[in-house]
Amino acid sequence: MSDPVGTPRRCQVPDPRFCYDEQPPPSDVKRAQNDPTRMRRVETAVCGAAEYFLPDTTSPEAYVVSIVQNKVENAVTAPIPGASELLTGLRVSLLMTRVLNVSNTEAKELNSAIVAQNRDYAILRMAHILQPDNVSGRYLLERRAEVTAGSKNPKFVMDSLAESIALGSGPDQVAAREAIMKSFNRGLETAYLQGINSRDALNKALADPQFKERYTTDPAFRQGIRAAVDQATRDPEKYKQNVEAAKKAAEAAKQLEYERFRASLQP
Repeated sequence: MSDPVGTPRRCQVPDPRFCYDEQPPPSDVKRAQNDPTRMRRVETAVCGAAEYFLPDTTSPEAYVVSIVQNKVENAVTAPIPGASELLTGLRVSLLMTRVLNVSNTEAKELNSAIVAQNRDYAILRMAHILQPDNVSGRYLLERRAEVTAGSKNPKFVMDSLAESIALGSGPDQVAAREAIMKSFNRGLETAYLQGINSRDALNKALADPQFKERYTTDPAFRQGIRAAVDQATRDPEKYKQNVEAAKKAAEAAKQLEYERFRASLQP
């Protein structure tokens, strides 16, 4: 059987909006950031306090404070008015910088997850428009609800994006549509041929480095896999029929390849 994952193994969609690595759901990111066991904000505060009371610690911030403090003490023989407040302000400023860095990192993590989730839905919506038999309407609505949770606006920007690419006639839209659907269908085919019909089966498949690379770096391929898993859960009979069809198609392709090879040997 030919390799269903196919090559190249990374996203080849010409529209960069649809090439990104897999991201956790935003809800998981929020949960992790707020998990008390991470203690990120507490750690920051504790480190700041340690640097304030123990300026000889080896952290970079405390090192800066100690240098400034030594230069002040060695440069003068009499106390400088306000020197203590100056050092305190420096420590507080360094602490706030660290706090802001943590906040910025968390904001970037969450934003990446939200953007990826939105574009995942756009790919799925596109596939539903072009191949409704392969994407359950209920599955699409469930995914849409995840993305638009809390929003009362019935018109979602990702719907418009998906429709413009799925139905557009411009050269960029056509190129993006063909590349996205090629990867999406490759994902469906891979799920059918490798028997990926559940989350457990998907986790086992991810043990293959080549499959994992394609799955994590090609969003359309990933959505094809997930749509097949949903189909296996929601409509096992249709999944079974598609598995049989995929196997027949793979055998036919293999036979055609063999016949072409034989023909190439003829004088």
